[in-house]
Amino acid sequence: MLFKQAVLCRCKEFPEELLKDVDAIVYLAAISNDPMGNKYEAVTLDINYRSAVALAIKAKAAGVRSFVFASSCSTYGFAEEQAMTESSP
Repeated sequence: MLFKQAVLCRCKEFPEELLKDVDAIVYLAAISNDPMGNKYEAVTLDINYRSAVALAIKAKAAGVRSFVFASSCSTYGFAEEQAMTESSP
């Protein structure tokens, strides 16, 4: 089974008991564009960094094997000709 369950909740209040028997987490909670991140720096840092790290620590302690943090073009830059990868120059 690909997904046993999907959970939507506030990252800072993630119930640890939901991590029992979880194999992977795909972290999609983020403020994703530069103008918003610049305007709301404290909230962006809290959601995009602190909450992600806190959940990753809880997940590791619970035995979750994989934690995927979705990123954006803000990390890799705009690709003009082809899709970028982590090994792109």
